[in-house]
Amino acid sequence: MNRRRFVTSLLASSSALYALPALARESDNRTHIDDIDGSDTDGAESGQDKNRKKTEKKKSAHLLFPDALKKGSVVGIVAPASGVSPDEVKSGVKSLEALGCTVVLGKSIYRGSAGFLAAPDDVRAAEFMEFINRKDIDAIVCARGGYGVMRILPMLDFEAIRQSGKIIMGYSDITALLNAIFIKSNMVSFHGPVASGEFDDFTRDSVVKTLFAPETSSEAPPELTDNNGQHKTKEKKAMAKKLSAKHDKHNKFPNTTIIAAQAATDPIVYTDPALTVIGAGKAQGRLVGGNLTIVCATLGTPYEIQTQDKILFLEDVSEEPYRIDRMLTHLWLASKLQQCAAIVLGKFSKSDPSNEYVPSYNLDEVLRSRLEPLKIPVVNGFSFGHIKSKLTLPVGALAELDADNKKLSILEKPVVIS
Repeated sequence: MNRRRFVTSLLASSSALYALPALARESDNRTHIDDIDGSDTDGAESGQDKNRKKTEKKKSAHLLFPDALKKGSVVGIVAPASGVSPDEVKSGVKSLEALGCTVVLGKSIYRGSAGFLAAPDDVRAAEFMEFINRKDIDAIVCARGGYGVMRILPMLDFEAIRQSGKIIMGYSDITALLNAIFIKSNMVSFHGPVASGEFDDFTRDSVVKTLFAPETSSEAPPELTDNNGQHKTKEKKAMAKKLSAKHDKHNKFPNTTIIAAQAATDPIVYTDPALTVIGAGKAQGRLVGGNLTIVCATLGTPYEIQTQDKILFLEDVSEEPYRIDRMLTHLWLASKLQQCAAIVLGKFSKSDPSNEYVPSYNLDEVLRSRLEPLKIPVVNGFSFGHIKSKLTLPVGALAELDADNKKLSILEKPVVIS
């Protein structure tokens, strides 16, 4: 079908944008979520598949929280996707060192030897696993996104990743790695800044509150209020205690209780009056998601995102409204949106329509048309994505989205403080 003619006809009537009804959800219980093995399908399985899942459950019987960072921690920089120039990582290295960390650079992080990749697939995978297995490295921050993570996923040892208990952080193309770790290793990882970006005050504050032990945390309270890194002067302890008590009372994950208790602190709350509410209400679930393009690219693979009763967070860059609509519709047709407990939207940078498709719906119209019919909490505009000031979001951690009050709360400290 002629692509231009198809899109033009699709845009001819505003009612067409709202034509797709939401499919029936498989479950209305949005508070307590996810099978241990990370699967959200209950279809017919072969004996081999059942045995494989039993083995996975034995190996990964509980959700693992990685060890917290502290002054003196060693952070390794690797490039599982595209490469960087030496100058591009200087700012990120300086930011990590300013937090009291020692930084070790991988040998295969620089561009130039393998086209759009930092290095050949086997080299990138081997260096990533080397840093996973090295006892002298405490955490891994990816050099950048770009492209290439999906090419190496079959080469990674997800049991070794789990056994390492290390913080792994990145965003953009690294989305594929983060969600694969949650699915295959049953371990929390982190959607946050990469080494090729500068940590401004807002970004640094979120990194510290999310990843570091308390003694290295800043004195500002754990409630981020806007995209400029401005903090409220008083911590809402009553609300934090209420959320913690609610989580403890209703916790139905006995396999995560001990580790979660070791890591528990008052919730970190992200809020901003400028946020836009698309769907009202409140829901809890474990955070999954990242870059919309990459989330869609994993569908139909062993690393496909699992959204049953999860809080799905999404962002993207340089995608026009019709492309964002196409990807959200892809997720809708795959029943991924209907299974969510809630949806958190970050920044969709450089998303204005071009002159190729005129007239065009704008981004807000697209988001509302795809997400309002779901009748779940949805909030747009959180500070994560391809922007300077970034939140660090723990993939796999229990969270709560309160759309009515425009708040995203991380209900458990996503790192273990020893």
